[in-house]
Amino acid sequence: LSIFAGLAQREREIISIRTKQALKAKKAQGTILGKPENFSHAGRKAGASTMKEKAQTNPVNTRATSLINRCREQQMSFEAIAQELNKHGFRTVRGKEFKKMTVKLLFDRYQYTR
Repeated sequence: LSIFAGLAQREREIISIRTKQALKAKKAQGTILGKPENFSHAGRKAGASTMKEKAQTNPVNTRATSLINRCREQQMSFEAIAQELNKHGFRTVRGKEFKKMTVKLLFDRYQYTR
């Protein structure tokens, strides 16, 4: 098992080296990497706005928020609500299981938009 772990670590190092070399070669050719306009204040603000809009219009968030609100009316904790959402097959926008902080964020967002 330790041999496999060592081999996996070495493979990660090799991939890192190859990636760095490829990026260095692209820079040498004059390619501009990344999007500098995203690092401006306006770019960051636009990105945050887009993420917020996607979260608010996501149908999964809408259904999950409805269930969260019903559970909160029954005085359930955020942890218990997360377990309930996961039990019913709900997943976050990124396909992960709900955790108590994710539930709290959705609940707070709902309270803010009311």
